[in-house]
Amino acid sequence: MRLLRTIPSDWLLAWYSAIAPHPRDADLFWYLQREEAQLLRVSTGEVVASIPVKAADHLQTGQRADVLVIKQAAGGWRVHDVDTGELLADNTSFNGVNVDAMSHDGSLLLCNEVVREGERDTSRRAVTLRETLSGKLLHTLDARAAVRGIFSPDGRVVAPMGDRSRLYDVQTGQLIRECEKSENPGW
Repeated sequence: MRLLRTIPSDWLLAWYSAIAPHPRDADLFWYLQREEAQLLRVSTGEVVASIPVKAADHLQTGQRADVLVIKQAAGGWRVHDVDTGELLADNTSFNGVNVDAMSHDGSLLLCNEVVREGERDTSRRAVTLRETLSGKLLHTLDARAAVRGIFSPDGRVVAPMGDRSRLYDVQTGQLIRECEKSENPGW
């Protein structure tokens, strides 16, 4: 095995949030730095594209997505073309809406946000499904606040990771199954 390239040590500190692989080219990775996100060609170190960023703390692509989502630290997100970095949608006005997961095709986001309820205007944290480009709220799931989540490969089921393991139908937002909480989840 030969070393192709030495990567900066700060890649290892926040692998999940600072690096997002390109969905169609294994030699390309989006890399989040303080002032910009760069699309890097690993084999040569070439910067293929770059996007100026402010207060961003997370990058995400889907396995079959044509978009790159840059989550803002205060909530909200921007959507960019995964190949060129071109801005497709700016949803940074969604303060307090935190992106937890993206569907494999990039069309849907699992979010964690504050929702208002009833006449007394009480609020609670909730897990929601939103369209990636428009930010349109599709469903509020009957789940406690999630930290992360995962979509099934076909995009029909979503599983927010919270106090319990729950599976939801993406089309209807209905609970499909609730699994017993394991005493030793294995992580």
